[in-house]
Amino acid sequence: MKFVARILIALILAAALIVPSPLALACGPYFLGATFTGTTGPDELSAYTNGDLQLLQSTYWHRPLFIAYRYLIGKPFTQAESNVLASDPNADAQSTDARSADAKPAPSPEQEWVAARDKVLAMGSYGIGSDSHFQRGDTYVFYTNCLDDAYRNAISTLDKRVAQFGAQSAAVKDWIAAQDQVFGNCSNDSFNSKSKPAVIPAAAPDSDPEIIRADRAYQIAAAHFYAGNYDAALSEFDAIAKDSNSPYANMAPYLAARTLIRKGSLGNVDTEPDPHSLEQADTKLRAILADKNLAEIHPASRRLLGYLAIRLHPAERFHQLESLVTGSAATNIPTAGFDQDLTDYLWMLDHDNIVSNATAPTPSKSPATPTSASDSKSPAVDPGDITDWIRTFQSPGKPAYEHSLQRWHESKSPAWLIAAISKADAGDSAAPELIAAAGKIPQDSPASITASFHRLRLLTESGKSADTRNQLDQVLAQTKPDLGRSAKNQFLALRLKLATNLDEFLRYAPRSAAIAISIPGETDSFPEVSPDQPNASQWKSSYFDADSALSLTEKMPMRLLVDAAKSKSLPPALQREIVVAAWTRAILLNNEPASRELTPLLLDLVPELKDSLAPYDAAQDSTERQFATVFAILHNPGARPFVPIGLPRDALSFGNPTAFNEIDNFRDNWWCSPAPPQPEQSPAATYFRIFATVSAPLRQIYFDGKIPAPTFLTDFDRSEAEKELASLASQPAAPNWLGKQVLAFAKSHPEDPRIPEALHLVVRASRYGCSDGDSSESYSKAAFSLLHSNYPDNPWTKKTPYWYQ
Repeated sequence: MKFVARILIALILAAALIVPSPLALACGPYFLGATFTGTTGPDELSAYTNGDLQLLQSTYWHRPLFIAYRYLIGKPFTQAESNVLASDPNADAQSTDARSADAKPAPSPEQEWVAARDKVLAMGSYGIGSDSHFQRGDTYVFYTNCLDDAYRNAISTLDKRVAQFGAQSAAVKDWIAAQDQVFGNCSNDSFNSKSKPAVIPAAAPDSDPEIIRADRAYQIAAAHFYAGNYDAALSEFDAIAKDSNSPYANMAPYLAARTLIRKGSLGNVDTEPDPHSLEQADTKLRAILADKNLAEIHPASRRLLGYLAIRLHPAERFHQLESLVTGSAATNIPTAGFDQDLTDYLWMLDHDNIVSNATAPTPSKSPATPTSASDSKSPAVDPGDITDWIRTFQSPGKPAYEHSLQRWHESKSPAWLIAAISKADAGDSAAPELIAAAGKIPQDSPASITASFHRLRLLTESGKSADTRNQLDQVLAQTKPDLGRSAKNQFLALRLKLATNLDEFLRYAPRSAAIAISIPGETDSFPEVSPDQPNASQWKSSYFDADSALSLTEKMPMRLLVDAAKSKSLPPALQREIVVAAWTRAILLNNEPASRELTPLLLDLVPELKDSLAPYDAAQDSTERQFATVFAILHNPGARPFVPIGLPRDALSFGNPTAFNEIDNFRDNWWCSPAPPQPEQSPAATYFRIFATVSAPLRQIYFDGKIPAPTFLTDFDRSEAEKELASLASQPAAPNWLGKQVLAFAKSHPEDPRIPEALHLVVRASRYGCSDGDSSESYSKAAFSLLHSNYPDNPWTKKTPYWYQ
């Protein structure tokens, strides 16, 4: 996918204000695709966080790999830690846990505040907005200004004041008016060079109750904070901290530290960030932790200290976090809690500009610590084992393999065995010992399924086919440990590669899948759509992945494709796909015996064709039979000479399934030229090619990304398949081919009553099918002209006011 050009944007983050920027995507349409093996995370998060790692993928995101590492080194999580991991919605982008299609999102804290305020003032709709952005020179700064807790605290305070003074009291109304001014500073959606004027509440009069005056002082400080008046906010919070009568006195030192962090990392329209302020914040937070009277804000202060440590002392903090999240930390290392420590570790791991120096190899084993935020970069130090493993496991190429092999030899850790064997190939000198070591992994080990797959993969590559088939069959038949969808599909793909005949091939071809919105040209997908979504009932339970669909479409001759179409070992939905492809291909190849043999089965599996193909059997000669098939194909845009990869045509457009005899609004109609696409063609030039890319998991089995011909094919089979594929590649796209057939038949059979409708359908096909330059001039215009010149009064002529260029 091509992304629009973008201006350089600096995302400046402040304490507890970090939010990920939204994914930038070009316009759709996007289509539903089938994910056979998850590439970013496990199938079921809850099982995974409890040690059921299934078949690990090197493409997993950092969080699931962290979970895997802990189990592989024999350090499972406590129940509290497991609960944290299982509750994180971002930990598993490809989880198939059920999600309700009708579930309504819970109101945001901002919406809850508006509702609570409305109960008192009954003012109806009221918008605030929490995000702010501004331009400072050539830099654009985006951040979330008012966080959820600001609204929750406002609701809590409002409830207390209503209970204390009454909903209609002047005190409450004045408090709400001041709070409106506070939140009026939250959103700044302009890129003007000058800052938005601050909205600061006036000080409460001395005649107001003491609690109201304290509230107002807090509101004034908060308004300055949100308006970016950091010096004023700092002064106000410091004053509150000294007021022992204020209910906000204990919280004020923490808020003063937050103000310094904002100033130090964000700045505002008029002032650059001041790194020295971060050191001042660090001093304030350490003073808070040293004060037992401020115990209530110690947890939050620890979190901010961790945030500061990342920026002030990145190397030291990174290694502290490595120790904390792997459970090997010294007791004197401050912790903000497992959830925050893990979040911080993964954030640093995700930002190479921060940790590249902190994880670079160096002869020294002792991390050095910079003394101030002004240091340009951290000294280089060795990464910890967890970081080394995650990055090595994710890295392709021989250096990563050699490093993982060395680390396994040194540690004998299952984690490094998995890293090494997943990168090995059968020709490596260490392959035999890796195979032997993987064979000794107990079945109840978290490494078991991954080790088993790669052991059998290496045996397959080494040519030990017969024994490997038996072992694969045993794995696929086992009940303990259970194979999840992704793992089972990988074992099925490996077994398919070893098929000895067509029946075996078809037995291992079907795959279960999760449904995902696919973005052609991108390597990733949006999170999967649960089968409880609308129209989910039309999604079949089995599909073809690229290895089986490409083999059926490009590697097998018509003879075997007919046998596959007649096979009862396939689910009916998949048998139907092969029948449609084989029958259409037979028509294109002018193989009448094959098309006649397949027609009864086609009519049984695709009832939409019965009326269209009724004249087929009654036709007197091959010319009339050929036109009967052309006429039927024109009426049924679902006809195509290829076996679809993943979802069938009737499920590609999310929420709007297209029937076999209906036009698809996204032009997934009939077929494009089977010839390889040219560079100038768009990614959607052929729907078959959109999903024909061999996925990263399948590349573990087919390293070069190419699906070879099944090994059971004879030389004659391969030769026939190549000839047929070449013949198909010489054929034009469907609108051209259909137009050529209809125009030729119209010339020889001008009195046939079907001709006007057929000419109309040719024009329609050129509009909604895979057309090219020849479609408009040679066929669309020719069909239009013939229809209007020879059949001017026919109803089909009136339905065809245009031809399409």
